[in-house]
Amino acid sequence: MKIKMTEMQKAYLVGRTEVLDGFSGTHLYIELIYKGAIEELNLAFNKVIAQQPMMRARVFDNEYLEIQNNLNYQIEVLAGDSSDFEVSENIRKELSHKKYQASDFPLFTMKALGEENKYKIFFSIDLMIADGLSLYMLMEQLVAALKEKTDFQNCDERILEMNEFYQDIRNSEKFEKAKRYYLKNLENLYYPPQLKYKLVDKKTAFFNRKEFELSESDYIKLKEKAQNYGVSVTDILLTIYAMILAKWSKENQMTINVTSFIRPKGDLYKNVIGDFTTSLPLQANYNFYEPFLENINKIKSSMFNSWRYRQFEMTDIIRELDKKEKGHIMPVVFTAMLFENNNLFKEIFSLEYWISQTPQVYLDYQAKNISGKLNISWDYRNDIFDEYLIQQMFEDYKNVLTLVVKYELKDIDTNQLLYADVKESYRIYNKQSERLEVQKEKLKTYWKRQIDNNPKNIFIVSKSTQYSFEEINTRAMILAGKIKQCKTGKTRIALEGKKEISTIVGVIAAILSDNSFCIVNNRYGRDKKKEILNTLGNYIYVDNEDIIEKSCDSTEISCSESYILYTSGTTGQPKGIIISEQAALNTVHAINKMLNMKKEDVILNISNLYFDLSIYDFFASIIVGMKVFLLDIYESKWFFENNYFEEITFWNSTPALAEEILLKYEFKSLRNILLSGDFVSKRLVEKLYQSYRKINVVALGGATEASIWSNYYNCETHNSVKTIPYGKPLANQELYIINSSGMVSPQDVLGEICISGLGLAEGYIDPIQTKEAFIFNEELKKRVYRTGDLGFLGRDNNIYIIGRVKNEIKHNGYRIDLKEIEKTIEKIDGVKKAVVYIEKMDNGRTKLVCVAISQIEEMEKVIREQLSEKLPDYMTPTNYYHINEIPLTNNGKIDLKTIKQYVDQHIEICEFSKEEKEIVSLWKKCIGQDFKMPLSPHDTFFDLGGQSLRILEMKEILDEYFNIDIALQDVLTNISVRTMTAHIKKIKSNDSSKRKKNLILIREGTSQDKNIVIIHSGSGEVNIYENLSKYLDKEYSIYAIKFLDSSLEKLAVREIDFKKLAEEYDEILEKFEKIDYIGGWCIGGTIAYEMSLLNHKKYRKVFLINSLPPQERAIEKFDISFSSEFKLVERFFDKEEKIYFQEKRSKQEIWEKLVQKIRLDEKCKKMYFRLLPEQLKKLIPNISSLPEYDLIYYVNLLRSFERARYLYQSNQKTEAEIHCYNATDEPVEQLERWELYAKKIEKINVKGDHISIFFDENVKEFADEINKRIRNI
Repeated sequence: MKIKMTEMQKAYLVGRTEVLDGFSGTHLYIELIYKGAIEELNLAFNKVIAQQPMMRARVFDNEYLEIQNNLNYQIEVLAGDSSDFEVSENIRKELSHKKYQASDFPLFTMKALGEENKYKIFFSIDLMIADGLSLYMLMEQLVAALKEKTDFQNCDERILEMNEFYQDIRNSEKFEKAKRYYLKNLENLYYPPQLKYKLVDKKTAFFNRKEFELSESDYIKLKEKAQNYGVSVTDILLTIYAMILAKWSKENQMTINVTSFIRPKGDLYKNVIGDFTTSLPLQANYNFYEPFLENINKIKSSMFNSWRYRQFEMTDIIRELDKKEKGHIMPVVFTAMLFENNNLFKEIFSLEYWISQTPQVYLDYQAKNISGKLNISWDYRNDIFDEYLIQQMFEDYKNVLTLVVKYELKDIDTNQLLYADVKESYRIYNKQSERLEVQKEKLKTYWKRQIDNNPKNIFIVSKSTQYSFEEINTRAMILAGKIKQCKTGKTRIALEGKKEISTIVGVIAAILSDNSFCIVNNRYGRDKKKEILNTLGNYIYVDNEDIIEKSCDSTEISCSESYILYTSGTTGQPKGIIISEQAALNTVHAINKMLNMKKEDVILNISNLYFDLSIYDFFASIIVGMKVFLLDIYESKWFFENNYFEEITFWNSTPALAEEILLKYEFKSLRNILLSGDFVSKRLVEKLYQSYRKINVVALGGATEASIWSNYYNCETHNSVKTIPYGKPLANQELYIINSSGMVSPQDVLGEICISGLGLAEGYIDPIQTKEAFIFNEELKKRVYRTGDLGFLGRDNNIYIIGRVKNEIKHNGYRIDLKEIEKTIEKIDGVKKAVVYIEKMDNGRTKLVCVAISQIEEMEKVIREQLSEKLPDYMTPTNYYHINEIPLTNNGKIDLKTIKQYVDQHIEICEFSKEEKEIVSLWKKCIGQDFKMPLSPHDTFFDLGGQSLRILEMKEILDEYFNIDIALQDVLTNISVRTMTAHIKKIKSNDSSKRKKNLILIREGTSQDKNIVIIHSGSGEVNIYENLSKYLDKEYSIYAIKFLDSSLEKLAVREIDFKKLAEEYDEILEKFEKIDYIGGWCIGGTIAYEMSLLNHKKYRKVFLINSLPPQERAIEKFDISFSSEFKLVERFFDKEEKIYFQEKRSKQEIWEKLVQKIRLDEKCKKMYFRLLPEQLKKLIPNISSLPEYDLIYYVNLLRSFERARYLYQSNQKTEAEIHCYNATDEPVEQLERWELYAKKIEKINVKGDHISIFFDENVKEFADEINKRIRNI
């Protein structure tokens, strides 16, 4: 019987693949204490299995589940005390995060630890076959079966009816109506909660749980309270969840993934076990300024709307979102299972522990009614969330729920409870700001002091010409006189922004004449320049110390205004920023004091004069009396040829300019480096400290709107941080992280960086722009500037900047950090500098482009391979380009516009080969109506319109067409037309018609000519080597030889000869010129030794993992004649069967009949299990859940190899080097005898017993030992 999967089941199946970030299965794990006989539990469990078809389900393909007719399940019982912590922990490690594969059957596991009538039960189940309600039903029916109340009926027909009910919904008008609704409103759907997620850099997902219970009495109060206010308990719990998520998210508008059930109505279907879940997109917008009760009603209304259109499921919505690049996961889930079942586990069981996982789910909220109490649990991925964040959120949730139980809903005020500690954290943060006394003296006074005290001192050096303070003053006084004659009253002096002495004279003239100044970008065209002048209103335009133009406007200028700078910000439209003298001087004094600036210091002014870093250079010099070198980076020959750079003590520029110049020339007198205007990388800071031993490096941040800088980080402690922080506030300034609703964000929560304090600008020239950016924050009761930068307050009391708020970097639904990608690429040997950017494609998706300065020949291949080890797949660029140097803008920032032009000019124009056209055709078949013709063979599956949910389907199409088995991970690594074509060619060239089916490629290495071959153990299988292979040197391709059974009597014990196997396996490896390392576990190592006798030049190094040496004399371990085999199992047969077998004398038929017996008779199966030695049970993976035929097959194959092991002898010494890996907890008998069979041997002890050496706690150290030896090859 086949059952068509629901959309949720399909998503569960596809979602567990690593390509889709599915590093976990869809899974529930539970531990129970059971008081009773284990035989009775086993019998009761099998009664439930017999009645419930989904307990007998296995995956048939990507569309269907297949129900097996019979399944006699044997609970694996481990002897020992049920309270044994160590054994319990080992089982929990094995089962709590078990990821069932599509080929596994059954899709659950039950084990027991204990004796007599007290056991600890460990139960793991794939939620593809059972939803939350099903767990209640399973426990209820299990208890009923134990009490012999087996009145529940077989559910085979029910499951078919329920499946038909679901498929009818999918084909209904209601479904079409819901689809139309969501397609119309797709663009308005909120993003999932924008919490602070950690960068995922590993290939496994582990879930932790937070849990608490509301007492029975408090739960009753909550239910009564909900009823009194006309809402449900679920409404209240969901509202509190939305509230906590809003507090800890960047935005309070969010989509919460709410789980629901889609069973037909009626008790007839309530008892059926299966997955009948769906999920709905709840649109939550918690408003902290509105009453709590009002928020509950809003959530209730939103939930009703989602329920109204429930037929179009979340999986459908995500599929549509994926097409439009708006994000294709909804990882924050809410599930309420408040069924009126007061005693879930009855008196027979008691709950010890449980946890669940779902792929692409990061945080899973569950509310359950257990024994009359309200149980609240959060299952969360510990690789995604910082433990501190989850702990704080969960404590907030508990505190609010306690408040709700205690007070009336209409009277609850959560703001004080939730935000008191947040405000305190900012008070502590801003307290780090030094409170400098506000200086009363004006800049004009400081200038006159230099003229009075140091007139002959050099103020400016430009193009090798020196200008004293006195010389500049004389010229500035003349220009100031002209200005006063031209206009009365305060005006704005517009200066041509050329890097020349005349511009500096203009600035001083403006100061001396009590006017403000504005340096205009000299690279603006005539129209743009005119536009700027018009916005100034009341101005005089000066060039080369001559008045060129004056406006007719006589608008009064504020007496506090010092200068105006124009910044395009991120819009490209220049905005005039008005800065007061007090604000600017506050910043300058703060830096001067911090760095102990003296008149002996020499500043290099390398920034453009219309860039605010130049303001500091000149204002600081006016105050202190320092010399300033005026340098245009494009006309700098004079500066370097005359070695002027050796005089410089103070550097102030963007990181890119610092990297370009400071690492090229030796600035011998340098003592201070200021870096700002762009992200400051830790890599650059490290290089600067390496190049300049006695140096002070300071990273600065802020905004032009807050007078040059507002915050700093002293980089002397850079070794203690992962990335260079934005830092702490400068003197008399304050910084806050504020969310979209105007509330301050808690530590570690993303929000907009806002600045307050003395450094704030007066505003923009345009009052509308001022109103938008300079606001009065009601929560802080302060005027703040909204920088538009995205950041968070760290627990180390530093602020960190992430990017831009409105331009937050999203790549096909994932929030990514381009700087993190660049930083990772730049760590690769041979890469000097990398720039990564996002390019939007015609189909609405995006792709990552990498441009790099690199000497690597196969740059794309090398970077891809190394990034696959360090970053998630979605953070790996798809296109790569070599560049000789990274272009910079006039302000010293990376010139992305020029880079994109370079890429456009270097896109390879080439024809598609025949094979590439073939790939395109197959992808078109997979993509369907969304397909777009590729422009280049470098275009990816996604460029052509493919979606991540179709990756698995694409793999299957390629497999079937080319008759190959391409690894799923390789599909994503080779996602462009060209790389996929090359990869398939490589597979086919390595997969000749002579290739044996038992040679398995476990993992492809980075080097073409390095390989390791591992031979099967006594089970004939190679699965146990997969875990070990993960940690072996990535250069090596790892192959395994699986036992290929050619016997006609597969079930019977047969004759096996290691020498013949060695010859057969040597033939399998004939295509390899050499094997770097060959070996195996147990008998696998012995066979590898025999192969080295055949060809020691090819097999020069052999490894033996707990392998027994050849026998001194052959030992007949057991007789495998018909008589002996029949005697072993005759107890299972009746008199007539015994007579029949004695006449036929067929060993195969004996075992075939036994398979039937144990399949139909549970007592027979138990009896057979008791016959098996414990050690043998350990050697066969998942022995208790194997189908009966497989069980007999593997047991007898293991017996065959065991017999062969004791018959095997050798009289030769191998020329190969032998490495014996010996399990310390279970050493090999007579290990020293291997010295008789090898000329060179090394013994290495590894932790664990014969089997546990491959377990997670030991395998990494084991792999390290192997890596040490293969790296010496």
